[in-house]
Amino acid sequence: MILKQQINKRRLLQTFVALVLISLAATLYFIHSIDLKDLHHRIAAYPGLVVFFLVAILPIFGFSIAIIYLVVGVKFGASWGMAVIALATAAHLLGSHWMAKSFLRKRLEAFIARKKYRLPEIPAGENASVSLMTAIIPGLPYFARNYLLALAGVPLKTYFWICLPVYVIRSFVTVSLAAFSKEFTTKKIIFIVVILLIKLAICAWVIQRLRNKQKRKRARDS
Repeated sequence: MILKQQINKRRLLQTFVALVLISLAATLYFIHSIDLKDLHHRIAAYPGLVVFFLVAILPIFGFSIAIIYLVVGVKFGASWGMAVIALATAAHLLGSHWMAKSFLRKRLEAFIARKKYRLPEIPAGENASVSLMTAIIPGLPYFARNYLLALAGVPLKTYFWICLPVYVIRSFVTVSLAAFSKEFTTKKIIFIVVILLIKLAICAWVIQRLRNKQKRKRARDS
């Protein structure tokens, strides 16, 4: 039994390491395949407020968050870009919550059912842990994360203050890669890798914590 648990933990760790590496490779390939000079010239033609408005609105309706982070990094740079992402992310969370609780709720539930997403199963007292795991775990589309938390009944104030900093930290990799694409240094690369490793460690810890709690619950029930 102990050996089986150790194997499961090892597989879980290997899976998350692979997902993080794939995510980083995909981001690098995505940025490498785009002419950042041309993108910069195109974006420079638009006022900052117009770009910010689009950045704050489009992801609520399913627009790719990776492209948003890339545009922000090219347009605003790393430092200002993170501030823009923080404000835009707050708009995404609030807008998604409002839509999930409004007349669009039934349509969103039907859409999620068609896409075969599942609402998170939230153990008692684990709203914060589920919010953290949903924000960190790879693979799930950005807009779906926000709608799933709202539709699952997680209080806005709980997942807002958890997801906001997590999303901002997550955005750092893509924003920095776009902003520093011509001036990479070893320190910047190491910092980006450290952020990815921290994300991996937190996600693995949260999932293991929830699994342990479910096991204890099943043991009590039996």
